Amino acid sequence: MNKKYLYTIIIFIIMASLDNAAIAILPAITSLVASELKISDNIVLNIISLITFIIAFTSFFWGYWGDKYPRKKLLIYGSLLWAIMNFLTYFSVNAYMLLFFQVLTGVGLGCIASVGFSIIVDYISPKKRGLALSLWGLSQAAGTMVGYFIAILYAPDFGWSFPFLVISIVTFLFIVLYFFTEDPKRGGTEEELKRLFEEGKLYEYKIKKSDLKMIITNRSNVFLILQGAFAQIGWGAIAILPSVFAYKIAVYGFTIKDGLKVGGIIAALFQLGGVFSILFGWIGDKLQQKTYKGRSIISAIGSFTGIPLFIVMLLIPYNFTTVSFTNPVIFIFEQLATNPLFLTAFICSFFASMMMSADSPNFFALVGDVNLPEHRGTLFGLSNFTNGIGRSLGTFILSSFQILLVPFVGFTNSWIYAMVFIQLFYIGTGIFYTLTALTAPKNIRNVKSILADRAKSNF
Repeated sequence: MNKKYLYTIIIFIIMASLDNAAIAILPAITSLVASELKISDNIVLNIISLITFIIAFTSFFWGYWGDKYPRKKLLIYGSLLWAIMNFLTYFSVNAYMLLFFQVLTGVGLGCIASVGFSIIVDYISPKKRGLALSLWGLSQAAGTMVGYFIAILYAPDFGWSFPFLVISIVTFLFIVLYFFTEDPKRGGTEEELKRLFEEGKLYEYKIKKSDLKMIITNRSNVFLILQGAFAQIGWGAIAILPSVFAYKIAVYGFTIKDGLKVGGIIAALFQLGGVFSILFGWIGDKLQQKTYKGRSIISAIGSFTGIPLFIVMLLIPYNFTTVSFTNPVIFIFEQLATNPLFLTAFICSFFASMMMSADSPNFFALVGDVNLPEHRGTLFGLSNFTNGIGRSLGTFILSSFQILLVPFVGFTNSWIYAMVFIQLFYIGTGIFYTLTALTAPKNIRNVKSILADRAKSNF
């Protein structure tokens, strides 16, 4: 890999991380935004649901355009749009301004995932996609964690909108750096096209509207889309964890601001197992070389084993062993050292997030495996669209179910039990990955055959 490509990948991955950091801010400080803007938590959650839907809806169109037009320009346009709107969010003084600027932010954010995905796949050989895309996915997870920390560390002291200013300024810097990157050749790492590129020719196929039928009738694509929709219902609820933990510790007399600091760090800590996506991406690569069912099998196992562990973590009735603290980080590590039930909850969450991390890298790689190069951005955008619907539904179902539970279990427990219920949707993810294992081999062989025929016709 030449230095230009390496530079491009680094800048692109950082930008993908920043967009996930931007998405994570509002869910991390739901209660604080509601308090400072004098609106209910559920109104903020509904705004989050709408923004998530906008990101998902627009990502399909961005993905289609990315399969048709120069991708570098599209990424710059999308990044500029969301960075500018995030900057303007800092000046919001009411819920209407927040909604307006964040909806437009969502339009720009829809570009990064779908267009960016088709770019990153063209940098990586199919044999190493799981491992490489696990790093890409992990960078996005790291971006989410950075967004959490920026939100909970700055918002309580500098106001709820300050984190949006920080993220936008950093993003402007990397947009400038992205001007000097290089757009990879479409299909550039496919083995069947290797001779074509060695002869100095290009793979010039671009998506046509008539191709959409081919994409949505691909059974593996259908199952991959459906598994994501079910998974994101659960993840839409998990995004609210900082506020849920904040409510849980509020009964000890913590203020909302202190509660968010502790709750955000706990939420990030409880998802540390996600770093194992690198391992599962590597295992997926190895198993896929033995059977085209490999990636699907790994993802199904991860889904089915992660669900019960996460539910147990939520239901463990731990209490905190102290009611005062001077530093939120020290406070949390004191709990881990002196509070057996809290430590048990952490262990369960670690292994839950570890097993669930098998999903991300193998999903990314499967999208690349079962689709032609000029279809990948569109399919990923379509998947993001249904994922966004799922994530929006997750937030909406969570808040609605929580309201219904309050009279029966109290305010704090209502959030916990509502989140337990939402996690049951993740069972659908495991089922659809199992079905993908049955259809993927045929689709992969079909893609390879088409690429080989197209390369041959060019000589």
